Amino acid sequence: MFGEISGMAMQLPCTVEQWGFDYVYTVEVNSFSSFYFGSKIYDVLPVNIISFTGKVVAGNNKLVWKASCTNAVQFDIERSTDGVNFTNVGIVKAMQPDCNNPFNFVDVNPGNKTYYYRLRIHEDNVPAKYSEIVKISRDGSTGLKLQFVPNPVKNNAAVLQIESAESESVKLVITDVAGRQVMIKQINIPAGNTKITLDISQLSSGVYQATYQYEGKNITTRFIKE
Repeated sequence: MFGEISGMAMQLPCTVEQWGFDYVYTVEVNSFSSFYFGSKIYDVLPVNIISFTGKVVAGNNKLVWKASCTNAVQFDIERSTDGVNFTNVGIVKAMQPDCNNPFNFVDVNPGNKTYYYRLRIHEDNVPAKYSEIVKISRDGSTGLKLQFVPNPVKNNAAVLQIESAESESVKLVITDVAGRQVMIKQINIPAGNTKITLDISQLSSGVYQATYQYEGKNITTRFIKE
């Protein structure tokens, strides 16, 4: 049972040995009276940024980060268009329990440019420090691109070349020139560049449209099956 020491405690000598990544403290106790382990120093560990990411969400830039902390902390969100000169665009304040969950900040309608973000971290009695820089591109392109290679498709196996900023699950809807849905496929896409083969043996020769949704927008690419 834990409690407070109500009187003076006698300091006993102890030995310390390393055991793997831990330490073993040994002390001789000459009676069965209560004894306690204590330290003269209470260390407040510095804030550590575990992860920091950003992406375009419905026309806004959304930042998400995880941090470990043992004390109150303030995060200043700073933005730049050149990666060198930053200005403050928001503040998130947190107590230690808040660090058990991810933090997020939404930069509303920043415009179609490439932006750089960083966190300026403030702690009591500790010099401010910075996180790594996150880059978000808003040049009109999307973070997910699908195209058929080669195009025209010369057999019953259509190859989708995919470039994705992060792991995604998208529904691909293929329609013919009359607008009729001829194929629906749910595709799990890993982050990075990859290729996925689609069986289109049930499709006759002709021109088709493949439509997928990303960031609330329908994006269409065409292909021809010979």
